[in-house]
Amino acid sequence: MDAIRSTLDSLTWTQSVMLATNEIMLITAVVFCFAASLIWLAPRPTRAVDMSHAH
Repeated sequence: MDAIRSTLDSLTWTQSVMLATNEIMLITAVVFCFAASLIWLAPRPTRAVDMSHAH
């Protein structure tokens, strides 16, 4: 009976870690997509850069 409980506990623990990992990756993907859209929507610079002074 203890082996069954231990196996069930192990399976439950493994699946809960996987669900938590999935949620973290989903949140990370949403944050990255939001950051990428902010950069994409940022206004373009108005003045040109003078490259003759570059080293």
